[in-house]
This record gives sequence, structure tokens and C-alpha cells, in this order.
Amino acid sequence: MGLERCSITENGETALHVAASVKRSSKQEEKFVKNLVVKMREKDLILDNKDFNTALYLAAAAGNIDIVRIIVEKNKSSTTIPGSTAQLMPLYVAALFGNYQVVKYLYDGSKGLQHEYWNDENKGSLLEKCVEADMFDIALDMVKRDPSLASGGVLENLARNPDAFADTKSNVIKRCFNSGN
Repeated sequence: MGLERCSITENGETALHVAASVKRSSKQEEKFVKNLVVKMREKDLILDNKDFNTALYLAAAAGNIDIVRIIVEKNKSSTTIPGSTAQLMPLYVAALFGNYQVVKYLYDGSKGLQHEYWNDENKGSLLEKCVEADMFDIALDMVKRDPSLASGGVLENLARNPDAFADTKSNVIKRCFNSGN
């Protein structure tokens, strides 16, 4: 067993878990993670800690887009491993914490949420989080791909956010309503 697989915290985290938890990585930390990931096997990237979180899950929650990219480039299937006791996908947790860059990257890579995990309920929850976090471009793409997701809950979230329609704020929702779509 390589040292990169070894737990270094009481919570069962590897060096990659710890590095992934950092909100912003410096160039040195990014280089460290790249060098670490090169030594790891694909299955090493989906090791979880005692809270059932993979390094990708922690990087998505922290909004660390650089680490997310490094992990996904080595193991694309890592995006389909849910974390936490609530079984949340990295994409969902990124939306939950408002990490737009990570959400955009993971959503684009998901090819429209094509994994078996993504059912109507999970997609609807993700859509609501995207609307709550003003990620309207992603929310709009989700609804275009699956119009059944446009439910009362999404409209309720929009109604609670009048700034989404402000004249001074250029965004997807305003453009869509103004163009009649």
C-alpha cells in the first residue's frame, strides 16, 4: 500500500482529502496535488473518510476548482460517488455552497446529469439550489433538457428573489423573460 492511501487524520482523511478541503489552493498546493495524484491509482481517488466524503466531494464543497479538475481528469467516475451520510453528489454540494465554477465544470461534464443517481427528485433539488444561488444559466439548461423540472418550488424560489429581475442586473432570467421565452 502506497503512503498516498494512508489516513493522516483521526477522521480517516488522506493527504488528498486535506489538500482538497482548502478553499483556494496556491500554485504550490496545486503542484503538490498534481504530484500526489500522479502517484495514485484511479480507485485511490475515491477513498472516503469516516464521514463518507471523497476528496472530490470536499473540493467541491470548498469550491476548489483547481483540485476538482485535477481529480476529475484522473478519474472521471469520481463525479458519480456521493458523499456524506446524506449521499449528496459533489455537483449538488458545490451548488449547496454556491460554488459556481465547480458547479459549471461538474454540470458540463455530467452531460445533462446522465448518471443513474440523477432522478427527477435529485435533479429538482439541484435545480432549486442553482436558482437559490443565482446560477440561472445552469438552471435554464437543466429545464431545457428536462421541462418537467420546472415546478412550483423553482418558481417560488424565483419569486423570493426579486433581484433576479432587477434592471441593473444582467442575467439569464431577465433576458429570457424579456425575449418572451
